[in-house]
Amino acid sequence: MTTMSVPSTLVKCLYLFFDLPHMAEAPGASQTQTSELPQADRRALLQKVFAQILVKLCSFVSPAEELAQKDDLQLLFSAITSWCPPHNLPWRKSAGQVLTTISRHGLSVNVIKYIHEKECLATCIQNMQQSDDLSPLEIVEMFAGLSCFLKDSSDVSQTLLDDFRMCQGYTFLCDLMLR
Repeated sequence: MTTMSVPSTLVKCLYLFFDLPHMAEAPGASQTQTSELPQADRRALLQKVFAQILVKLCSFVSPAEELAQKDDLQLLFSAITSWCPPHNLPWRKSAGQVLTTISRHGLSVNVIKYIHEKECLATCIQNMQQSDDLSPLEIVEMFAGLSCFLKDSSDVSQTLLDDFRMCQGYTFLCDLMLR
């Protein structure tokens, strides 16, 4: 699968799904046949199955390394801390699930080196600090996911914890808690 760049392609798709338009259901237009699901339900099913496939793929080291080699791992870090319309929040949660899976099963020295060199944690902190569109609850959820990733990565290396400190992640966390 990784030789065909499947994880990389799916992560790019996930990132693009953040811009899907809101689906306004027209009365009577949601079902053309009695057995067909409404569009909103079909989208929810797509999101669920898509996330399950990507999470399953990323429960091994080789997909995480492929994402790093193809320079697509940073898309996941950007996705978990970027604003998206409320109707597309499940896609951001899916990106968080994928990163959590990578942190538990896919971290290698090469993956950590990539995250460090691409300054993925600094990008996350910067996204959270600079977005006026994010609610405090969204920022707390982002920090929770990022904290889990850091906890898991510390079993392999201290590098990402050092990166978090260097990009003022702890300072931003304190400021957020004091709001």
